[in-house]
Amino acid sequence: MRVSVIGGRDIAQAGGRLRDRLGAALPEWLWRAGLPPRRVRRVRLDSLPPDPTATALLAEAGRDRRPVDVAIAPALFLRKTVAIPAAARRDAERAVALQMRQGLPAEARGLLWRARPLGSRGAKADYEVLVLKQDSLTAVLRACGTEPRRVVIADREGFAPLIDNRRRADRPQWAWNRATPVLAGLALLAALGAQGWRLAELGATERALRAEILALGDRAAAARAAAEARDGEAAARIRDTARLASESGRLAQLAGLTAALDDSVWLASLAVDGRTWRLVGFARSDIPTVIAGLQALPWVETVAPEGSIVLDPATGEGRFQLTLEAAAPAGLE
Repeated sequence: MRVSVIGGRDIAQAGGRLRDRLGAALPEWLWRAGLPPRRVRRVRLDSLPPDPTATALLAEAGRDRRPVDVAIAPALFLRKTVAIPAAARRDAERAVALQMRQGLPAEARGLLWRARPLGSRGAKADYEVLVLKQDSLTAVLRACGTEPRRVVIADREGFAPLIDNRRRADRPQWAWNRATPVLAGLALLAALGAQGWRLAELGATERALRAEILALGDRAAAARAAAEARDGEAAARIRDTARLASESGRLAQLAGLTAALDDSVWLASLAVDGRTWRLVGFARSDIPTVIAGLQALPWVETVAPEGSIVLDPATGEGRFQLTLEAAAPAGLE
């Protein structure tokens, strides 16, 4: 048991030192503003004027700026019962004060009291009145380290406080209790505003990126179209080159064709379409011999007759139609 008492005392002392350090660390304006929130301390007095122990408790209670309620034991009050007319209950305080001044010596100067209703007896209303010397209350206030939040009668409900400073003592906490939701709302609005601003920035960035992607797509399409146009131009140039190469050897081909056909063969028509040559003519010699002579030309790839060979009964010449396919120039197949 002694170990438990000593341990509890050490814990209490450590808590007191921690509170003192916290009080020294926090700025004065924060304490005056009611932060951090502090619970109300209650000190009970069983003797008046307060004995040294009670005086030390009162001085210690307000040291860390916590609000203090002082409760005075009912045994330290003079108890009286006062009867007032039932019709005067609406202004009972004044009626009780009048009865007290009339019933106490020196018109109750230097005394203070608090009353509460007990009940009614016909046309009378009974009130319990507890009386205390003003000097005793002054001694209590002098013993307090700070102005108490309330001075009340202990264990008695219905009696008004002897001193009630709750409006002033609880004002910081009252203000914080109402300001905290407002501040929390403002903080929430600020957070939501920051998030909204961030979302707006992200939306703008996304729109810019989408526009850039569309622009890149347009540029890619334009580049693809330009590449296709260049490929088409290159293919056209290749075809033109092939045509020029083919046409550049046309005279040599005609010379070779003329050399391959002797005087017994004459041509009625000659048509050239690219690499295809169409020959229509007459020959006194054998037509297969004419075909073999044409096939022997180096630039001729194939020779094929078209239709049948018709003999002219008047001259005995054979009419022929031949199709020659010229070989493609080297490198242009």
